[in-house]
Amino acid sequence: MSLSHSDSHTQLRRGGLAYAWSESSFLTIKQAEYALDRLWRLVRGGDDDRKPIDLPLEQIPPAIVLPSISRKTVDQLHGLESGSLPWISLDQILPQDSSLAIDTDKLPKLCCPFSDYDPHYDPKSHFPLDLVTLTFLLLSRWEEHFWPYQPDTWNNYASPSCLAHRQNFLDRPVLDEWALVLRNWIEAKIPNWKAAPDQARYFISHDIDRPFKYINNFRVLRAFAGGLALHRSLSRALKNVRDGINSRLNWKRDPFYQGWKELLNFSPQVRTQATFFLMASEPSHYDEGYDLSQEPYRSILQQIRDEGHHIGWHPGYRAGEDDKIFWQERERIAPYLTEENFGVRHHYLRWRGGHSWNRLEQAGAKFDSSLGFNEVIGFRCGTSQPFPVYDLNTDKELQLIERPLILQDGAIFSFMTGTDSEKETETLKIAKRVGQVGGELSILIHNFDFEETESISNFYLKVMNQLDLFPPVDHEAHHRKSLTTQAS
Repeated sequence: MSLSHSDSHTQLRRGGLAYAWSESSFLTIKQAEYALDRLWRLVRGGDDDRKPIDLPLEQIPPAIVLPSISRKTVDQLHGLESGSLPWISLDQILPQDSSLAIDTDKLPKLCCPFSDYDPHYDPKSHFPLDLVTLTFLLLSRWEEHFWPYQPDTWNNYASPSCLAHRQNFLDRPVLDEWALVLRNWIEAKIPNWKAAPDQARYFISHDIDRPFKYINNFRVLRAFAGGLALHRSLSRALKNVRDGINSRLNWKRDPFYQGWKELLNFSPQVRTQATFFLMASEPSHYDEGYDLSQEPYRSILQQIRDEGHHIGWHPGYRAGEDDKIFWQERERIAPYLTEENFGVRHHYLRWRGGHSWNRLEQAGAKFDSSLGFNEVIGFRCGTSQPFPVYDLNTDKELQLIERPLILQDGAIFSFMTGTDSEKETETLKIAKRVGQVGGELSILIHNFDFEETESISNFYLKVMNQLDLFPPVDHEAHHRKSLTTQAS
């Protein structure tokens, strides 16, 4: 990062981008440096350290200068009536005869400092949007820390309160897409420089909230009552009792355990390893409370490791807000987190702005994957790329990485309306957009009854089989794995 000064502003540099910061800017210099660095990472792509390539760009005039906005503009943006945000046509803001391989011809007009905005971008002038502040707002989740909101059923930040939801761009990775616009301009203005586009990839994870359906005899009786009261079916009630008795006699016949076994077959079909987020909470209304030091949980843990998957921590419902409970659970889960750096996802996604990230870093976590919504799918952080977080409580960048949660079964099958075909279409739309920007498609599948788990897995595989920009689905992997298991 380099800086230059004039009478009115300080110019921050990163690669081919410059940011015109001033004392009236919404961001502090430290915040602006973080956001400019993250935006440049999205523009130039590539996982490796490309400073030898980036630094020469900072020795020549910047390809693009981004303006800065004030706190007043940020407040006006968040105070807009729902659905009133203007959108910008791409043919007005891209280089001539240029296009983007994304499924839209317009993007939301976010963080615009100019009241007399001209939609036709003049490359000799400042870019019309402050994409640096936009990057900071979305990645830090500023609105969840500083802007009023209505909580959801689980006392989380509710998706209808989200700027992206209210202005109809929650289904777009807008930071990734605006970065592609900047990339096009830089490649057009500096012909000998080329970006290193990221490859689309999967991050598969499983939250093991309830390893077993029939953990005790009371659950068997409750399942019988549920068959009568909820399903009004004596045959369903008797089947539940039969399944419950069989499960109590042999835990390997439990429906939820069978569902968990089905999850082990999912990741090989998409050529990756999964992360299983396990709990160490005490029993409560929202937490099952299971002890990993006891059988059969020790056997489950070993099977996950034997299959080459990763173990993560799933802090319980109360741990989301109670520090004492959080650290008690951290101590209990410690013996089972054999990886030096482990991942975390909060139960019910009970992440808290300005609090959770710093606490997770103190707990030794490498990454968090709690930033999705329980009720809807999409891009809560405006990006499909993992990123180092900026903690608003301590006002500093942390080592912790956020891997945004984009697709999850609860949102699709419990809250999304429409037919199965309509749900598939909506899910496929989101997944394709991740592919178009070379992002990480984070998918969460819980363990349920075997039939339900298999149905959900097949739903995802059907979607993933239509994603040209991702690794192809290996339809024979499940069969090969089953034969190997039988032989052993």
